[in-house]
Amino acid sequence: IVRNMALCSNNSRLLMILVGAYLSLSSCLEPAIKGAYTIGATQDEFGHFFDINETVKLLSDEVGRLFEPAVEFEMVHTDMNSSSSSFNLLQSGEIDFVFSSADRLACHSNILSELVPIASMRHIISGKEVDHFGAVIIVRNDSSFSHIQNLTDSVISLPALYEPTTHLLWQTLEDSGVHLLRDPRQLIIRTGNPQQIVLDVLQGAADAGFIPAALLDTIVAQIPADPSSLRVLPPPSGGDGHPRWSSTQAFPGWALAAHSATVSSAMQRLVLAVLLRIDAGHPAAIAGSYSAWLPPSSLVALREAAVRFGAMRRGPGGRWACTDRRAEMYEQIVCPDGHFKLSREEVAAGCAGAA
Repeated sequence: IVRNMALCSNNSRLLMILVGAYLSLSSCLEPAIKGAYTIGATQDEFGHFFDINETVKLLSDEVGRLFEPAVEFEMVHTDMNSSSSSFNLLQSGEIDFVFSSADRLACHSNILSELVPIASMRHIISGKEVDHFGAVIIVRNDSSFSHIQNLTDSVISLPALYEPTTHLLWQTLEDSGVHLLRDPRQLIIRTGNPQQIVLDVLQGAADAGFIPAALLDTIVAQIPADPSSLRVLPPPSGGDGHPRWSSTQAFPGWALAAHSATVSSAMQRLVLAVLLRIDAGHPAAIAGSYSAWLPPSSLVALREAAVRFGAMRRGPGGRWACTDRRAEMYEQIVCPDGHFKLSREEVAAGCAGAA
């Protein structure tokens, strides 16, 4: 039951309108209001969690108190590949929302149709506001490499094959006629270690490196390294250069999504209304290193890239499944058209010979 609105005079008019809409739109087809909603927060590609605790507390304060008894919001950290993964917890009903990178949401929503993006976060990274992410190909400044097509017969240092940074650049390379798994001489996989990717390039162990565009300045400062010793290869067709340098087009970053089987559409709108009112000076934004929340971005392009490069595949019975991020490298390899994957024994023998 919604409390008497006279007791909520400090809430925005928008929230009052939305609560009224909830009363008029609720039906037996919508899930009932719960006493508590749980938000599952996943790690980024380097094993870090964004701090959204203050944001979750704000939802309890602003949305929860509109109901009698009050509704609570709580947050739990989830793993990517285990019984406590966000996807498994969504399916079992143990969490109602998930805060995750857009590429993971794209994969989850292709399998779980009830997963609905609500809002996208605009991060503050190295002093820049970023709501879309690109990726960069870095080379030494004294290198002869000048464009993406040069990467044929090169050595490339990169994150894991399943990471969005790799997918962005894999797609850019392939659109330029270079296939990541066929044309370079060697790939050096540095899972969760972007600093080592930069060092590989600076020290000559690799001709080029793949790095998230928004993190480049931070990584160079952490090593530390002279920024002038590195150069970013430009996108093949101009691109949008977001946030400052990018070798690829930009895709949505992190977002909050709701499981519509447990979260009604009206409750989703209430949550969105609170998030949209947060500005860069709000304590929740400062604690979470972000400046704002925005309406959700389309996940179609990310979903297509995930299918194209094997992060999402059809299994037995035609059901889609996301690639297990704990899977060994052999399982992550997707060969280009006209090629086939060698046996595990042949791959193992080749790797042993190259060691």
